[in-house]
Amino acid sequence: MRPTSPHSSGDDCRVRTYGPGATRLYLDQNYLSGIAKRKPTFDELAPVLREAVITGAVQVLESDVHELESKPRPDLKLMELLHELSHGRRLPDHLDRPREKYNDAWPG
Repeated sequence: MRPTSPHSSGDDCRVRTYGPGATRLYLDQNYLSGIAKRKPTFDELAPVLREAVITGAVQVLESDVHELESKPRPDLKLMELLHELSHGRRLPDHLDRPREKYNDAWPG
């Protein structure tokens, strides 16, 4: 079944189980915006990624950097897309090293 919107995985309610073998995945801004804009390559990747999340093969992680990088384009709803994929899972603060770089560059 093809999603009805770029941010919707449809009515699929399968149970997600994340075992020790699940790969943790950090999607950078290029991947998120490519999926949101439905660019051809990313449009092919999106359903595969969603299936991997649903089956528990991968865990997508959010970070503070995502929030900073998505601010210039609120129209793309990148954080909503990311949250749909991550289910609120976050990169541990001690691994979120780029955040320190952005704290100096981005006021507030």
